Amino acid sequence: MVSDARAVILVVDDEAPIRRAIVHALVDERVLEAATAQDGIDLAAAERPDLIRSEEHTSELQSPMYLVCRLLLEK
Repeated sequence: MVSDARAVILVVDDEAPIRRAIVHALVDERVLEAATAQDGIDLAAAERPDLIRSEEHTSELQSPMYLVCRLLLEK
């Protein structure tokens, strides 16, 4: 089995055009996408990406991104 050495990057943004632009720019990496903060938290907990790119404030949580990171650390 050949291992995939690309970085895994999770992009969390509720605006699809922004997600698409970021995914397009990261063509050489393995990119995961989430449209909501909760989906991003769930995906990050399951996949353990190397990097998470998210809005500072999410439309559903209305809280700074460090709170989302804290939730991830607790999972």
